[in-house]
Amino acid sequence: MIFDRLFCCWDPSNLESLGRLKKRIRRSMELKTS
Repeated sequence: MIFDRLFCCWDPSNLESLGRLKKRIRRSMELKTS
């Protein structure tokens, strides 16, 4: 996924909030596909 590449560039210190953001994105992607 494009998002995974973006997240790799992010600061590791933001990992916790980043994980929440990733879950939110994944959820919205699932809503769009279903």
